[in-house]
Amino acid sequence: MSVSKYLQLYTKSWRDLQGSARPPHHYLNGTIETTWTISYDEIKKTDESAAKLLQLLACFDNHDIWFGLLERGIDYQAPEWLRQIVSSEVKFYGAMETLLNYSLIEAESVGNYSMHPVVQGWCREYLNHNQSDEFTLLALLSVCKAVPSSDEPQYWVLQQRLLPHANQIVNFSQGEFCCGDYPLESICDSFFSLGNFYSDQGRLAEAEVVYQRALAGYEKVLGPDHPLTLGTVGSLGNLYLYPKERVLVNLEETEAAYQRALVGLEKAFGPDHRSTLIMLTNLGIVNVLQGRLVKAEVMYQQALVGFEKVLGPDHILTLRTVGYLGYLYTEQGRLAKAEVLHQRVLAGLEKAFGPEHTSTLGATGNLSNLYSKQGRLAEAEVLHQQVLAGYEKALGPEHKSTLRAVNNLGKLYFNQGKLAEAEVLHHRALAGYEKALGPEHKSTLLVVNNLGKLYFNQGKLAEAEVLHQRALAGYKKALGPVHKSTLRAAISLGKVYFNQGRLAEAEALYKRLLVGFENALGPEHMSTLGAAENLGILYPNQGRPAKAEVIHQRALAGFEKVLGPEHTSTLLAAGNLGDLYSKLGNLVKAEAMYQRAQVGFEKTLGSDHPLTLWACNQLDILTGNSGARGGSTISLVIP
Repeated sequence: MSVSKYLQLYTKSWRDLQGSARPPHHYLNGTIETTWTISYDEIKKTDESAAKLLQLLACFDNHDIWFGLLERGIDYQAPEWLRQIVSSEVKFYGAMETLLNYSLIEAESVGNYSMHPVVQGWCREYLNHNQSDEFTLLALLSVCKAVPSSDEPQYWVLQQRLLPHANQIVNFSQGEFCCGDYPLESICDSFFSLGNFYSDQGRLAEAEVVYQRALAGYEKVLGPDHPLTLGTVGSLGNLYLYPKERVLVNLEETEAAYQRALVGLEKAFGPDHRSTLIMLTNLGIVNVLQGRLVKAEVMYQQALVGFEKVLGPDHILTLRTVGYLGYLYTEQGRLAKAEVLHQRVLAGLEKAFGPEHTSTLGATGNLSNLYSKQGRLAEAEVLHQQVLAGYEKALGPEHKSTLRAVNNLGKLYFNQGKLAEAEVLHHRALAGYEKALGPEHKSTLLVVNNLGKLYFNQGKLAEAEVLHQRALAGYKKALGPVHKSTLRAAISLGKVYFNQGRLAEAEALYKRLLVGFENALGPEHMSTLGAAENLGILYPNQGRPAKAEVIHQRALAGFEKVLGPEHTSTLLAAGNLGDLYSKLGNLVKAEAMYQRAQVGFEKTLGSDHPLTLWACNQLDILTGNSGARGGSTISLVIP
């Protein structure tokens, strides 16, 4: 282009810009803006597809733009110009080279590009002024279709790479869309997929926003009772299982969402349709979280009968429901029944997929966790090692499932007293989770809390305090102040305070927990009783045994009512009361509590379980030495 021609275009472009609304960025004499406009017009004359590509790229995050970002998201709905550009890497790089030559984008590395934020703002303000919805929709569809499935190797790496682009598109797509040639249902599908993506990343607030957009669209185009609408309602319900402020509020929202979906699905498909049965199972999960185990058992049993009838005893959905029922039995302390169900799940998945499939490995992990609860630590260790080796082979050493297996094996080593081995594994899991999910994800915080417990047992109280404080603060932010995980972290921190002689701080911490749980969940919820029991353990050390007795008796009665007389939490509460009576010199009452705990543990867990042996030891101390004032206080296992 000649200098005179350039100056002519420059003057005309500047006059046009002067007559239009100005963007938020003001440049002296409009020099930069005018130059970009001239460059864009020239590109448009010679390569209109490259000009449109520039407009599309402005809708993504301005860093880390690569061929796969667009190539994975192309389908029959994409415009012809875009299909042509991404039909081959050669054509894509050719279009990008055109934009590079005019300095409208930058090359970050080979095959990787960026756009200066000011150029991006100019593109969106001027070029996309009348077409913003068209290009934002293209970007939305591209990102949603580019999200990898969890079966792909190292899928989480690509998910992390896509996250900034998803965030930018959500920011750009506020308000109603002008759908153009795209059916509204496809846009709703994209928002729903984006909700799944955010949910998998643990970004629940963002997931809720896009699920709500999908729901509004589905209700508009399909109606309130369509399966896709009801499925979105169910996904919103899943989010509410992870509280933001108060557990009860979110569980009520979840239950209401599932109930709405269940009624709609029963009306649309009947009570035995797989979608109806899935929603019934989800309601059972909510009832478990609310402590309504008997009601949950009825729902699980009903869903299981339906799945067996419609899909057969070995279908994956049938087996998944069997697994849920096994978990419920574990919560109820019915470990023998739970074992039968977990064995059934494992056998079914091995038959369907083979022993090395990730679903089979998950079932093996569940069985190994049950063995740990039963005190069968050697058997549990074999299975945990098998699971870890399987995940490392199938998914790689940094996958979330692999890291979970690492953490579980670390917990087992901790329970076996192999603290050095446990520490190595917990550090590995922590580093992996921080890299894959970030420092505030609930899985990361679980390992942080476990590592704190390990340091506590090693006598490293200062290090343990730092970790438990981090876990507690993180859980409060991620799950709310009265979530079960928050409670566990607070109890762990309270133990540190207790052993540091900071009894007043431990008491204040436990009291805040107790009040929060009572207000949110009621006085008889399992977590409320767990919070109370820890206060009962603390009070004798402050010279307040009478208060401790009242609290221990309340906890024991509550656990008996909620969980039954033979549940491990009930028996632990009896053991804690036995400890108190032993310290007070009331040996008759202490013996009665210890005997109850011993008989119950032996029946439920077996004669060789550590808790059974603990109760036997306390009885031996009590009866063999009348001057004894009890042994070590055990810590309540929070249900």
